[in-house]
This record gives sequence, structure tokens and C-alpha cells, in this order.
Amino acid sequence: MDKSTMWSLAAKNGLILSLITIIVELLSLAFTFPGWASIVITIVKLGLIIFLLYKFMKSYSESCEGVVTYGQSFTYGFILCLCSTVVCTLFSFIDYTWINPDVTDMMLEQAELAMANTPQLSGMDPDKFAAMMPKMTILALFLKYIFFGVLIPLIIAAYTKKESVFTSTEEE
Repeated sequence: MDKSTMWSLAAKNGLILSLITIIVELLSLAFTFPGWASIVITIVKLGLIIFLLYKFMKSYSESCEGVVTYGQSFTYGFILCLCSTVVCTLFSFIDYTWINPDVTDMMLEQAELAMANTPQLSGMDPDKFAAMMPKMTILALFLKYIFFGVLIPLIIAAYTKKESVFTSTEEE
């Protein structure tokens, strides 16, 4: 499989993975769930994402001709997660700026309260902090998504690599 086909497939599958997160986020905006239900929904979402990522990486491995190494499987999984991360981060930016800007305002109020009550933070300029808050939030979300986008494919790649029929596993 050539690189452009791999990136195209990863982008399509990454979009599917990101849609799961986006749908759950939209549901949490539309409905107020109790704490335990929110935890269950998050666990189900994470399990579904891991399961689909495994299926996508396994499908990629099976579609390749010959041997697919651990590195090749991980690379595809990381590219897939990178595409998903970009879409999820873009959605979060849109959510915090246009769909639900009240969340950013509430975070700023909490930050200003913390700055007023903490001597180490009392010298910070609240307006400067307010201007940086959306960027810091988006960067933190991107780093969170990319962390899982590296960690989970690292684990899954061991189960999705495809070895040659002629590879000997016997000790000599």
C-alpha cells in the first residue's frame, strides 16, 4: 500500500474515530447526565474508540501485502489518531468559541478567583490570562488527545502486525 493511500485511509478512519468523541460531547451539551452516567459514557466511549482503532489497524495490516512490522502498524495507528486528534481539537475550538462560549467564561471566573486567593498568582494580569485561556485550553486538549494517540497504538500495534508465513518462531 502506498503512502497516499495509507494517509487517505487513516484520514477516513480518523474521522470515524473523532465522530464518536464529537457525538458524546454533543450529547453531554444537550443532556445533563448524573456523575455516574457520565463516567459510564466516558468508559464506553473509550472502549469503543480502542475497539475501532484495533479493527482499523488490523484491517490495514491485512490489506498490506507481505509482512507488516510492529513499526508499520504503529505508524498507521499514530497517523490515524493524529487525523482524529486534529478533528477533535478543531471541534473543541469551535465548541469553546461559538457553540458554548459560556464554558470559557466559567473557566476564566474560576481562574480569576484562584488568582485572587493565591499569593503566588495574585500578580498575574487577568486580561492577559483571559486572552491566553482559549489557546491554552485547545493546546491542552491537543496534547491529551495526542498522548492517547501515541499510547494506544503502541499497545495495539503488537496485536495487529502481520508476520510472514515463513518466519520461524522455533528456537534453534
